[in-house]
Amino acid sequence: MNKQRDSNRKRRLLQMNVTRVAPFLRPEQPLIWLCEKDCENNPRLLPIAVGEFEAAAIQMPLGLDKSLRPISYDLLASMVRQLGVTVRRVVIHTVRRQVFLASVMVEKDDELRDIDTRPSDGIALALRLGIPVFVTEELLEESGLSTDEDGGDVDDAIARFSEMEPQTPELLSDAGSDPDTATTEQPPLPHTSTTSQNQQPSKNSHEATLLQLQNRLQQAVMCEQYEEAAELRDQIERLADETQP
Repeated sequence: MNKQRDSNRKRRLLQMNVTRVAPFLRPEQPLIWLCEKDCENNPRLLPIAVGEFEAAAIQMPLGLDKSLRPISYDLLASMVRQLGVTVRRVVIHTVRRQVFLASVMVEKDDELRDIDTRPSDGIALALRLGIPVFVTEELLEESGLSTDEDGGDVDDAIARFSEMEPQTPELLSDAGSDPDTATTEQPPLPHTSTTSQNQQPSKNSHEATLLQLQNRLQQAVMCEQYEEAAELRDQIERLADETQP
């Protein structure tokens, strides 16, 4: 294990900026978008699929939003400061069987240690502590997205990716510590008659709206915005009643 960590440290590291979380509070799976920091021309991007809770936790410091009480990442950052532990950096170093692997380098009593982490957890902590996020050059070459076709424009490259690469279960993610749990199979569509097929768009629209409201409810509860959560809960209940046969 120590030899592997020493090998990871010798790799060339490229610092990344956390550009955005998108799509946010929509039915699709959220993506964290990382962008090369010290690259003036055609910076490369790295999209990482994350869970809804992690996406909201990362979006909060990016949008300068604060919850009424600390969430788990805020608590962890406070504990790190109070215990006198210095967090040096977060490194996303490997992708294995569709899952990104990362580590947090910490310093305690003049000793450096690498701690395994999911990229989303490491990034959420890094944003709260103001520490850099790195990606190995090898990984960025393997899984990064070039902005060459868009003249180096990050927004255009992200839009192009969204149009050309529908978000599927095979998208590289940071789900779980066990790569075997990263891929989720989609259930087969049931056989429907011609009549039910004609009604399907309306049903799908209701389901998409319901999922969006549930995502917003989850964030409102996490941020302890209980009045908004109560309103969203009522909307969800009304919509669920409308969709019942």
